[in-house]
This record gives sequence, structure tokens and C-alpha cells, in this order.
Amino acid sequence: MSEPLTERRRWLRRLGRNGGVVTGAALLLLLVAAALLADAVSTHNPTRLTPADRLKPPSAQHYLGTDEFGRDVYSLVVHGSRVSLLVGLTTMLLTSAGGIVIGLAAGYSRRLDVPVMR
Repeated sequence: MSEPLTERRRWLRRLGRNGGVVTGAALLLLLVAAALLADAVSTHNPTRLTPADRLKPPSAQHYLGTDEFGRDVYSLVVHGSRVSLLVGLTTMLLTSAGGIVIGLAAGYSRRLDVPVMR
């Protein structure tokens, strides 16, 4: 006889059936993996200037082409994702910490509860 599903398993099973959630999670995982493995997946040095290769269209050598300084755009995007993820994570942590402090203060003080909740 099988055990009844716990609430958590039911919730996870429902999420797994939602195509949008699965697609979003896969894209987020891909972005985080690319950021963590930027040196391994980038094809060129993102800071190397190559004036001879300036404004090249996408090709097998430069997947997204090159910019006006001859830098590989794909490598710039992959290495730039590190900064974007760091800024997003830092912002999330700071705002969460602020919200927790405000929520705790409102929970412990009736005088703060009304103005904070309005």
C-alpha cells in the first residue's frame, strides 16, 4: 500500500506539471551555471580588444558577433551575468533583511503596527 502524499510532495508535483515554472527554473539554472562557469564557457577573453575584428556579425568564431572595440559579445554577456546575479542577490538579501526588521518591530510594538501596515 502506498503512503498518502504529503502536502509538500503534492505542491512540488503541481509545480512540476506547470510548464511556465519548469521553463523559468531551467532558464534560471542555466543562467546561474553560465555565471559560475563563465571562464569555461566563454570563447574569448572579454577584455581583449581586437580592432581588426570590430563589428563582426555572428559567426562560428564569435557566437553573438563583436562590438565596436572588437570584443566578443558572447563572452561579455557571460561574464556580465556574474555581476547581474551578484547585484540581484545582494538587493534581495538587503530588502529581505529590512522587511524582517520592520515586520518584527511592527509585531512587537502596537504603535508601529498601524503606520507600518498602512
